[in-house]
Amino acid sequence: MKTMIRKCFCALLLFAACLSFPQNTARAEDTGLSPDEFPPLIDCSEDQSAYGKTVALLNRLAGTDYPEPDTEIGRRSEEMRLYPVLCRTDGSAVDFAVWDPRHVICGPDHCYTLYFGGEALASIAAEALSALPGIEYAERDGIVEACATETAAFRSWGAEAMEYGEYLNYCGGIARGRAVVAVVDSGMYPHPELADRIRESGFDYIDGDEDATNDPFGHGTNVGGVIADCTRGFPVYLYPIRMLDSSGYGSTSNAVNAIREATGKGVDIINLSFVSKNDSQALNAAVLDALGAGITVVVAAGNAASDASVFSPAGLADAGVIVVGSAEADGSRSDFSNYGSSVDLYAYGSNILCCANDGGYAEATGTSVAAPHVSALTALLTMTHAGITPAELETRVCLSTERAGEVNVPNLLRIIPAEHGFSLRLLTMDMEDSIPLPAAARPRTAMEKISYRSSDDTVVSVSDGVLTPVGTGRAKITARCPGLADALFTVEVTAGECRRLTLPESLKSIEAEAFSGDTALTHVIVPDGCESIAEGAFDQCPALKTVELSSTLRSLPASFSDAVVLCPEVDALEEYLKQHQISYILQP
Repeated sequence: MKTMIRKCFCALLLFAACLSFPQNTARAEDTGLSPDEFPPLIDCSEDQSAYGKTVALLNRLAGTDYPEPDTEIGRRSEEMRLYPVLCRTDGSAVDFAVWDPRHVICGPDHCYTLYFGGEALASIAAEALSALPGIEYAERDGIVEACATETAAFRSWGAEAMEYGEYLNYCGGIARGRAVVAVVDSGMYPHPELADRIRESGFDYIDGDEDATNDPFGHGTNVGGVIADCTRGFPVYLYPIRMLDSSGYGSTSNAVNAIREATGKGVDIINLSFVSKNDSQALNAAVLDALGAGITVVVAAGNAASDASVFSPAGLADAGVIVVGSAEADGSRSDFSNYGSSVDLYAYGSNILCCANDGGYAEATGTSVAAPHVSALTALLTMTHAGITPAELETRVCLSTERAGEVNVPNLLRIIPAEHGFSLRLLTMDMEDSIPLPAAARPRTAMEKISYRSSDDTVVSVSDGVLTPVGTGRAKITARCPGLADALFTVEVTAGECRRLTLPESLKSIEAEAFSGDTALTHVIVPDGCESIAEGAFDQCPALKTVELSSTLRSLPASFSDAVVLCPEVDALEEYLKQHQISYILQP
């Protein structure tokens, strides 16, 4: 019966709120409600949406959401103000009444928001609760703020500097499905660039309604514009949630509930372009809960020019939480950007052209606009690498960076697989040979997996990076790498008919015509230490199929008859073979 009464109170509260907010611009004092008219216990059961909306509404009415004293709600009398405490238990029963809260709002996962009538009482309760067994955290509600700064001269260059153009061309052949990025921010104006990207209107924790497609501050529209700009032509959708007010501030409680709402929606990425002014366990826990649900969280490092580890959630170093600082065009850290061990990488964040909340465009500066450059990349990666985990996403994003100056910044060309390093037609082996697989689709990063397959396992098998002869005959070997066309070559296995020549290690050079006219020679291994092969050394060797070069070679002939060359990873050698159109295999 008590539970039923509590739910009725909750429904009555929300009904009163709906009557009190005929439009988004309604002021809190227009509602006719005061905190004393709220029931002392509001039980929203396991419904995160109802819980979050109730907290947002009470924050709005009780003046908790606007920290600046010169704001209209900040000037409310002490009698009207309430002071929230965020609390989470491990499921243990806790008698909150001991600390005399005016209101207790309980939600899913043992989360509570307690409202006290005085600041000192709230502080005492938070400290006492946090010391109790069974309490995961108890803390005063804090302040979060957008990571934006004033900007100077116009310049739009972030996506271009990261090579998004070529990367999008690469993604076009392999991207599948769609990705959804939750932008937990100041709302999002339905700008012409964004209208088709916003598929749901989200929730407004400031106005207390079901529409976050208004953005008086303009910050969330900036962030959404960067994501849209970096994912042009791809189904990357934006889910806006408003929890920053028209000045760029919001409460920790609303931020926590906004993140939990995005988690419940099952989005792919959450972009957080704000930081807490204090270290908040509640905010960190909400981010880690999202991570536990398989959602990657991209966080702005903050603009205090100090160590990011003391801010929430920028101090999180957990795999799958990607913390982004701001870099300049020359690779230096922006002078406003936070830094430190929790920062994973730096993206461009100065004078970035963004969508504006008046339907036009404006430039913005801050780690706020650096972070969505990375959120866009993570969204695309979820579409090109099915089933990739948040930890793998973070690894892959970090692999995209290079040291451009003072800090590591992304260059997306680094995560596009390299082209095949050979044009192999035929590789001849005898029954006694077992040779390493050629790096047929050798990628630049360890994230790309190469798979090999033999068309006939009775001739040659492919396993653990080795070609092993099984019987005589021919088989086709297919090498496959994401984003590249299949590489194909043929292996011919003979029965003792090959003449394999391994030259002595003391050999420094192979003279002109040294093996010219040898009709039985099939395989040559050039030892390390050999520096040159003279022109014509292997002319007119009709049976020669394979030549294994050494890394010490400085000069080569213009051809090796019809042999395929196994080339070590030496830039000068590879460039020479390409220039002379000599078929080769790049060997690790």
